[in-house]
Amino acid sequence: MNLEKKVFEFLQKHLDVKKPVLIGVSGGPDSIFLLHQLLEFQKKTHIEVHVLHVNHGWRTESEKELEFVEKFAKNCNMPFHKAHFDPTTYRKNKENEARSERFAFFCKIQNEVNAQGILLGHHKNDRAETTLKQIFEGVSLPFLYGTKDISQYENLRIFRPLLEVQKKEILVNLHEKDIPYFVDDTNLDPKFLRGKMRTTLFPFLNEHFGKDICDTLFFLSKEAEEIGEYISRNVFEKNVRHEKSDWGWFSDLSHSNLDIVEMKYFLRKSAREFGLLLSREQIERGAFFLFNNESNKYIHDAKKILYIDRGCVFFLHKNPHKIDQCQTILKDNQYYGTWKVTISERVDKTLKNSWKDVFLGNVHVVLPKGEYYLSEVRLDSRKKIAHTKDCKLRRLLSDAKVPNIFVNTIPAIFNQDGLIVEDFLCGQKLQNQESFDELCCVLLQRI
Repeated sequence: MNLEKKVFEFLQKHLDVKKPVLIGVSGGPDSIFLLHQLLEFQKKTHIEVHVLHVNHGWRTESEKELEFVEKFAKNCNMPFHKAHFDPTTYRKNKENEARSERFAFFCKIQNEVNAQGILLGHHKNDRAETTLKQIFEGVSLPFLYGTKDISQYENLRIFRPLLEVQKKEILVNLHEKDIPYFVDDTNLDPKFLRGKMRTTLFPFLNEHFGKDICDTLFFLSKEAEEIGEYISRNVFEKNVRHEKSDWGWFSDLSHSNLDIVEMKYFLRKSAREFGLLLSREQIERGAFFLFNNESNKYIHDAKKILYIDRGCVFFLHKNPHKIDQCQTILKDNQYYGTWKVTISERVDKTLKNSWKDVFLGNVHVVLPKGEYYLSEVRLDSRKKIAHTKDCKLRRLLSDAKVPNIFVNTIPAIFNQDGLIVEDFLCGQKLQNQESFDELCCVLLQRI
């Protein structure tokens, strides 16, 4: 298929012409080629295009590139947005830090103009490079897709129409049409990993294997993507979902019937999306804990937590806050630990709490009007439950399969006899509410 027709069909298929779209333009051949293709698409569809340029200040030519891209955008009546970053502020991995700043800028402009996403000029060679890099890094097979033609970065949708186009095709097209562009020498600088791959590693592999390995790596990445999508569909069809709160994410896999491969995929994909950095060994351990229905298991990275308990998976920003406060009289519009307490005359007798509601940060209980107290309840507490035959809290928590991590994260309500009338975790409900003339609803919301 004709190169320009291939790009046009991608734009026609994936873009909403009624919404603005962004395009990242460096001034190099890839983004300049894509910009010209988008210009032709705009002439036929009248889509609103915003041109974005980032000057990382790495080279003396950067200012000339900025002027070149800005002049082109203005001549085409395209809104132009620019950002300048100071490379001396980068500490460790300059490529990653520059990428983070660049994408933060893209997200900012997307929000300002309400754009549908951004077009970027990555091509088949870029995808091959990323795939090879991932192989060396030991990336799991379902995630060995290099770069996708449509992906997501936070709330930014990214379109890459050139991923099936080789770099040499782009250069031939630009030369045939005498379209000017800039050459960024840092792309071939061996100080950077990408530059080292382009100048040393890929030429070495091409020479010793006797063929261009770009296509080979591309097709490998496409097959890996298909495998990942297949497993993802299987997991999705088994109704695996995340429930989210300020504490993090929660999924109940206890009745999902996932096999061990699907469990590992679920853990790896969810951890990536949550920003939890887990090693291959940690993923294996997590899947083992899930498959064997083990309880109270922690797996950490430097900042976040994976917690597994009897088929339930929690991705937590940190350990839930434990209550450490003296007993106090229950009253309306008060704060206890991290919870706000309100009392209402509106009563719903069907309400019933569980530890899942505590995770979500919103619980209710219906009680006869009277005097009550709020207090912490630890697992080793000898306090008794008022309305159950078995008065041992530990036994009730175990029967309700309450994860140990939630114990004492919410206060319990006590009556004047010192008995617990609501612990919010076990799902117990006060019996015979109909025998009380006056009831009230106590609401706790996490703050």
